[in-house]
Amino acid sequence: MTEQNDKFYITESIMKGLTEPFPIDMVKWRVGGGSTALAYIDARMVQDRFDQTVGSSNWCVEYRETNTERVICRIGVRHGDGWVFKEDGAGATDREADKGGLSDAFKRAAVPWGVGRYLYGLTAPRVRVDNKQIASDQMPMLLNLLRTHSGSSGGSIIFNTGQEIIKLVAQIWPDEDKLPDTVKHVSGGATEELGALTYGEGERLLTMLKGRASG
Repeated sequence: MTEQNDKFYITESIMKGLTEPFPIDMVKWRVGGGSTALAYIDARMVQDRFDQTVGSSNWCVEYRETNTERVICRIGVRHGDGWVFKEDGAGATDREADKGGLSDAFKRAAVPWGVGRYLYGLTAPRVRVDNKQIASDQMPMLLNLLRTHSGSSGGSIIFNTGQEIIKLVAQIWPDEDKLPDTVKHVSGGATEELGALTYGEGERLLTMLKGRASG
């Protein structure tokens, strides 16, 4: 979060934080038309992204309903003495219509801010379906597809987590050749390859390093 004169401002780094890909093991999948796999994020992930990037007191959400029962959501982010709003909407879903409409509108309104926008360019491959769900043996292929689409850093671990890991590794072991085998194994052998870690692996490695640094 960037503040100037005790005021919050939308900066380039803030926008970069909002648009950053999500950890690949947090992205969800559902079956689409023609047995295709569609990647999506849920509303809680969007909420967490705004909280982590701009701070919970620097963003807000408003809803309104049109006369065609379309739910419009607009998300505002504080900027100096005012607010910047971006909006989008959705109709009610078949399942839990009121809740589904609000959730879909909220996620759509986050896209103009860049949250999850990269998923719209992801290929929707045909997959094997088992009992109306994507078969488990299809997941490695989908995760690899998502990793490739997201880039080498893959959105696999949150950027701030990776930066903290790198700082701790440099602090504890200034000579990379002396990195413990456990760190080498979890990090792929070098701090530059942290993007290959999943979210869970990154958090476990960070916890281990914090313990070592304070020990």
